[in-house]
Amino acid sequence: MTSIIAFIFWIASLQGTTTTPAGPQAPRLAARTTVSGTTVRSDATEPVNFVTLKLVPLDDAGTLSPARRGGVNPSENLQVTSDAIGEFQFNGVLPGRYAISAEREGYVPAKQFLPGLRQSAQSILTITAGSKVDGLVVTMTPVPTISGTVYGPAGQRLAGATVDVYRVQYTPHGRHLDRVASVLSHERGEYRLFRLEPGYYYVSASYSDRVLRPWKSILELTPNLPSPDDGYSTVYYPGELQFAGAKVINLYNGAVVNADIGFKETRYFSLSVKVILPTPQQPSLPPLTNLKVALFPAGSDLKSVKDFAIPGSGTSFGVNRLVEGDYVAVALADFLDSDGNTYTNPVSDTLPLHLDENKNVSLVAMDPFELPGSIVGVGGNINSGGIQIQLVRVDSFASQTLSIAVGTTGQFKFPSVGPGIYDVFVRGMPRNAYLMEAGFLYADRRLLQIRVDGDMPRRSWHCDGACIGPEWMSDFPLTAVVDLGGRSLSGKVVDAKGSSVAGTEIVLVPVDPVARLRQDRYGTAYADASGGFQFQGIAPGTYTAYAFEGIEPGIYFDAEFNAQISRQGTLVNFSGGLSRPLERPLTVITKDDLLRLTR
Repeated sequence: MTSIIAFIFWIASLQGTTTTPAGPQAPRLAARTTVSGTTVRSDATEPVNFVTLKLVPLDDAGTLSPARRGGVNPSENLQVTSDAIGEFQFNGVLPGRYAISAEREGYVPAKQFLPGLRQSAQSILTITAGSKVDGLVVTMTPVPTISGTVYGPAGQRLAGATVDVYRVQYTPHGRHLDRVASVLSHERGEYRLFRLEPGYYYVSASYSDRVLRPWKSILELTPNLPSPDDGYSTVYYPGELQFAGAKVINLYNGAVVNADIGFKETRYFSLSVKVILPTPQQPSLPPLTNLKVALFPAGSDLKSVKDFAIPGSGTSFGVNRLVEGDYVAVALADFLDSDGNTYTNPVSDTLPLHLDENKNVSLVAMDPFELPGSIVGVGGNINSGGIQIQLVRVDSFASQTLSIAVGTTGQFKFPSVGPGIYDVFVRGMPRNAYLMEAGFLYADRRLLQIRVDGDMPRRSWHCDGACIGPEWMSDFPLTAVVDLGGRSLSGKVVDAKGSSVAGTEIVLVPVDPVARLRQDRYGTAYADASGGFQFQGIAPGTYTAYAFEGIEPGIYFDAEFNAQISRQGTLVNFSGGLSRPLERPLTVITKDDLLRLTR
């Protein structure tokens, strides 16, 4: 036995004294460490078990030295699950900066942690070589819930009513409602909306055969369910026919809110919709296939509105007995993708309608077309792998996002683009890059926006020689120019006494009115344990910098909110070099400050 042990130590000593061949010394692998902690309820009453936690590296893989990389891909996510008493541990974590996320059914996803009990929340975990991180606390907030009962005008409980929940969405183009969930009331008229994130919501109820139709395509409803027939007009909690009178529901701090909704007696009107077909092209395009008109609630995604199609054929559609209320209309048609699958696409602009009398309206249709384009880099070559081009509809009444991957040569092609105004975005750019220009050659590409209608961009038949048949395509490609020389900014956040504040959200709001219409011109970052923060990929210009203890998601897009807090910010001008530190720390705007400023 003694000889065996001696042999093992001899082998170990050889491994410890092995030398490298002549030439440059091989890099020493970075020391790995462990990260451990506990997951608990937000009220700190008990641990939360079986939470899935991830560490996501924030440092670019290409900027790390071989010693930092340690022979592995640092962009890989580390994932663990907390045990039966809420404890977790990550092993083999490399030095660097990490974001943390925690998810479990029944709880709101968490993106912050506490370095220890009774300490401030943070969003960035910084690990240094040789350190060991323990005692982290990740708080999990129970999922907020809205529940209640739907009543008819006579006080009867209504089964089969559609209950929709909306959240106010802040965008650079203004506020609009985003429909985030829908449920049916069950046999006693009761409903329950759960898995909602903390925030402010509005709830509506609708009751008619037309509204119930989409549910019948995905659910097998009981034959005992009474037919709502023409039903009642949509009402907003607690029972208002107009959204302006609706009551907002606060779902912060894991709240459970009871929201009973009562319908009122309803007036009925007729609606006729005429679709005006596009001018025939030569050689002739095939006619629009399975043309239909959808009448849907505001805030819907255009991908799903086909379920709200109204009766009709050819170019004439209508409803003879439709309850009073607010609707949005759009013309749709069916198309085939490259694999021969059928999909439905809008072929007209959206049309908002308030139905309080008999109405006749028209929708002007156009033939969707293929939109080719390219992305180019300024200040260096851009690696297009993993990059996407997005067209996001600018519309207060409906949402739509078209996405397409960029090829290795920087080329892309949207297969079917319909009418509308779209913001152009590039997703997956390097951290130091920003979208400098985007659009058509005949328009101002600094607006980073395109308009598609029946006339522009001009289109015609194209064939590159390898195509099976000619394609109806834009004569003007969509060009996106990415600047790899984005500015960077570093700084620190302090409180009123000058002490560092961790975990705050820092926001850069552009001063230029045109830039304020672009979501990607706003910058967001979080302060680390020392109160420090850093931005990369900022477009040149002047910004107002703020540090918030906590704010409603995206509210910094809102012009009214910005006007109320403008004096609390710090002006930053990026007209010179690529990198700069803030001359003075940012003073955090607390939640109490916000209540005082925005009251």
